[in-house]
Amino acid sequence: PSRAVEDVLEKPRRFRESTPNVPQNLSRRYTGYSLVKIKDLKASPPNICLYGEFGTGKTAFGLTCPGLRILSFEGDNLRVGATLEDKLTSVREEADIEEFSDQDPTKPIGFEKFKARLGEIAKEVEAGSYKNKSLGLDSMTALLDSATRAILRRSGKSPINGNLSQPEWGVLFKELKSIVMQFKVLPIPTFMILHESVITVNDMTVRKMALPGKAFPAEIPRLFSEIWYCTVKKIGDKKQFVIQPQSTDVSLSRSNSNLPAELDMNLGMGEVLRKAGYVYPDPS
Repeated sequence: PSRAVEDVLEKPRRFRESTPNVPQNLSRRYTGYSLVKIKDLKASPPNICLYGEFGTGKTAFGLTCPGLRILSFEGDNLRVGATLEDKLTSVREEADIEEFSDQDPTKPIGFEKFKARLGEIAKEVEAGSYKNKSLGLDSMTALLDSATRAILRRSGKSPINGNLSQPEWGVLFKELKSIVMQFKVLPIPTFMILHESVITVNDMTVRKMALPGKAFPAEIPRLFSEIWYCTVKKIGDKKQFVIQPQSTDVSLSRSNSNLPAELDMNLGMGEVLRKAGYVYPDPS
């Protein structure tokens, strides 16, 4: 067969090998082939990246996702869900939290525990026993730190002061790509929180997802169906926390659901998902 046909035949096998924790019926969402007209496409559960500077409301907004279980590497950062008082407080307070941060950075175990738990959640979703309606990660930035410490320790290096070798950078990339794909194939809304990095392009300051190395910025963003930049606007003496699902001159975003250029975070994640065309299944 031609190389193109070989690629089609090999895709399911390559996907399963790169995401061993994904149950087969979930992996078929991204390895099966069918013909459908554009007008008949339904809104799939989105996999979202929320990124922005510290203090721009990423976590507070993510916690408004209905029926949320959030896997956290950020420790007390999630206390914002209990201390912020507004019309969405009751939604945030219902979120379930599982913590994976390394209590002792010299003995990193959080990343391996996280990977095992993510595999369990995939099986729960497949079996219909997952008790939540969505899944979040806070944050990819802290997860990368934990994964780096785990890889360094595995290699006999200092988890605090060691440096990754070129092959170890490759291991880190494969680990992150596998995790993003495991989130992506779940048939529920998922999101990951990430911090921003600032670059200069043609004498202009541009904000994008904070991803290290060369392979990460090129490969990881394309795995998300939605990339929303989180920022704060000043309106007189007041602050307005907004998400920007469309790219601007100074930030890079994407919305497969063609959300408007700017949305108020006070809408909450549930309402934004509705605007994106996603409707949670009727539990009955």
